[in-house]
Amino acid sequence: MVTGNVDTHLPVTVLVQDTSSFSVDIKSQGYEGLIGLGPNTGSVIRDKLDSASGDSVLDRIFSQNTTSANYLTILLNREGDPDSPATGQLTVSEVLPQYSNITSMPKLPVTKVHRLTDEDQHWQVLTDVNGVLGPDGQPIQVDSIVPSAPDGQLVVVFDSGFTLPQVPRAMADAIYGRVRGAEYNTASEVWTIPCDQLIPLTFKFGGVEYPIHPLDVSSSDFNMVDSLGNPVCVGTFQPITSAFSLLGEYDIILGMAFLRNTYTLFDYGNFMENTAADRGDPYVQLLPITDVNTAHKDFVQVRLNGVDTTGDAAHSLLPADQMQHSPISEAEKKKAYEEMILSRWPYIFVGCLAFVLIVAGLITWRCCVRRRKRREAKAANMRLPDTSMPPRSPGAQAISFSRLEDGAMPDNMEMRESKGYSEYRTSDYHRPSFASSRTRV
Repeated sequence: MVTGNVDTHLPVTVLVQDTSSFSVDIKSQGYEGLIGLGPNTGSVIRDKLDSASGDSVLDRIFSQNTTSANYLTILLNREGDPDSPATGQLTVSEVLPQYSNITSMPKLPVTKVHRLTDEDQHWQVLTDVNGVLGPDGQPIQVDSIVPSAPDGQLVVVFDSGFTLPQVPRAMADAIYGRVRGAEYNTASEVWTIPCDQLIPLTFKFGGVEYPIHPLDVSSSDFNMVDSLGNPVCVGTFQPITSAFSLLGEYDIILGMAFLRNTYTLFDYGNFMENTAADRGDPYVQLLPITDVNTAHKDFVQVRLNGVDTTGDAAHSLLPADQMQHSPISEAEKKKAYEEMILSRWPYIFVGCLAFVLIVAGLITWRCCVRRRKRREAKAANMRLPDTSMPPRSPGAQAISFSRLEDGAMPDNMEMRESKGYSEYRTSDYHRPSFASSRTRV
């Protein structure tokens, strides 16, 4: 086993079966970049090779030991924080001893994307109702763009590849828009605030509150200045722009500024194809590791040189009706309109299909009705007159044909010849026919 380091400052363990030509300095051998820690689903390499030779890193690890659970844990460190862990740590199928109680935290089920777009599957879960508490301690009211999201909840993606978490624009405005001296930098599309401003922020998942360290709510690492040339810090929870979900699959991406405040467990479950023991639904567990009081002291020490001025009037929030709002670009408006259509395409498709079926049914019904009416009209035109009771000749009287007592016919009865069917036949075939006799008056 050989241990090395990557740019994310996470210790990495590499299994080397042939050490004869292996060097610890893997960078000198041309190995540099990011290691994907997702399942085969969505892997470009797996899709290109279309075979087990392109399986993801974790899929290979989990398939080597099918009796262990398919989970990964991540602990990130915070540079410049006196109480932060010295280094970040990553474990596979085991938890850190000092945070073993993570297994007792609520299991947050991963929300699945539509099967047709499963390549976009992320580690995404639902917040609680009113799951984001702003600087004033009140819930930040934002509607989800995900059609299937329950009312009052937002769909959150966990992604350690994002330094700055991405949140809806209205949420970013609610976090930073009431800070005195805050400005929105349209060129960089970020909020900037005075570095000595402490901003409380809390997320809620599974009934548990996860406070964010104030050193993670704003960052002094970007060397930015405001419109007056004063050094400012960048608000880390920024309006979601380039990472906006056109398919409406998520609302928020929580990157490192959030993940530094939790010890996080990702259980892959049935995301993995070649394992047997852990085949349940994937889930996420979060253990809060930020203590609010300790974090306050850290902020005072790092940003205020040990003098706590967070309660001064200069650091109070502006009234809600004076909150600043960041501008929305035309490109962002266009994305919002596109999302409204694309995210609802299954419903639009079903609606259109139902409309077509209804119209086709109405047309078929109308045609059947018209055809039936035509048949009835045609049958009525072809019906013969009723000849069962022929009309009487003038002056004729009905008589009874009952026999007389002696069997003779009445004296006033006479037989007369009448034309029958024979007169309508050819001349060489004449036959007299007799109609019923009538009584003369």
